[in-house]
Amino acid sequence: VTIRLRMEYDLQKVSLGALQPRPANYICLSSKKDFKVAYFVCNGEENINRFAMEDLTAYRTELESLIGLKWNIRTALMTILFWRGHREIKVFGWKIKLPIHSALAFYLGTTLVEDLNRFPSYCFFCVFWLLAATNEYRMKNPSPWHGSMTLFEMWYTLLLNKDIPDDIAEFENEGAIREYEAEIERHYEQEKALAKETAERAEAVGDFLKGGSSNPEDVQEDLSTKVDGGPSINPLAAALLPIQQALGEVCKVVRIARSLLMWDESHLAFIIANACLLLSFVCLWIPWSFFVRWTSRTLVWTLLGPWMKLVDIYVIPRMFGDNADPDEALRQYARQQVLNLALANEAVLQKREDVMKERAMRRYMFGRYAVKVPAWKEYRYRDVPLPEVRKV
Repeated sequence: VTIRLRMEYDLQKVSLGALQPRPANYICLSSKKDFKVAYFVCNGEENINRFAMEDLTAYRTELESLIGLKWNIRTALMTILFWRGHREIKVFGWKIKLPIHSALAFYLGTTLVEDLNRFPSYCFFCVFWLLAATNEYRMKNPSPWHGSMTLFEMWYTLLLNKDIPDDIAEFENEGAIREYEAEIERHYEQEKALAKETAERAEAVGDFLKGGSSNPEDVQEDLSTKVDGGPSINPLAAALLPIQQALGEVCKVVRIARSLLMWDESHLAFIIANACLLLSFVCLWIPWSFFVRWTSRTLVWTLLGPWMKLVDIYVIPRMFGDNADPDEALRQYARQQVLNLALANEAVLQKREDVMKERAMRRYMFGRYAVKVPAWKEYRYRDVPLPEVRKV
């Protein structure tokens, strides 16, 4: 039996609280068995510091799955370029789809080419436009669990501090959900087949230009790792572990970016969208060309004129001495850098000592094992309730 708890909270405080830096939360445990369970809950099966061909292959597959976005990007560009309608409205009983994105792109482009002073403002507005478009794309999903609040609903909730009731029945829109997921999977398979065909053609052209070549050796053949997470007996582990760690960090960045663009981090995405919208209007009234022109003039006429010779004769000797020896000045500079390095090293050692003391005290009071809870949504798969789940 799965029980989901509903937690009441102040919507305004939660929305504004997303502006604050997220604290580092730790789960302290005294048992290694409990530590493994907590680590699995927070991070899944991934262990970025342990080499495993399964993790390396999973990272590669996750990055390769991004080719499915090519269809979304191509569809969005075609919609904007060819003025295809996407926003459906009813006029006297007739359904009409308005090409709002195309009209907006036309207005931004025509006004920008006539006045480049609007470029910073339009950059911020494009960020808001992108987040609004991804929010609109997410709302097209027939699954109520995949959906999100629209921008107007978020503005309504933030200003009036009132929640919008959205009860979800069991098996709601199940048929439409299956059709939507099948269509997404079909587009993904098409893009995957297209990418494979393109790679094969490029390889064939390369072999033709080189006069024929043999296939490279498959480095994944006859490789083995210990399942329990101990030291790897793979002779290539030392060389492939940094690659696996780099791919893991890239995947985390991609997941966090995905959570923002697809409104999984709805509060933060809402704040970023509104901040960019506000900055776009503020930057619209700033005379950027005036500031750039006069800043450039000031720098050029101050630093590149012939009067810099007088600076070299009268100012530089006062700063470094009248009879400054270049070698002695270089030695003094080297001594100062060594001194600064020593001070920085001392600060690092002090910081390391403080961290070790805090870690030792935490282990003494709460347990020798600690798991850091991810502050961002770094999960590989979204946790979506099943169709038979209902919300009241």
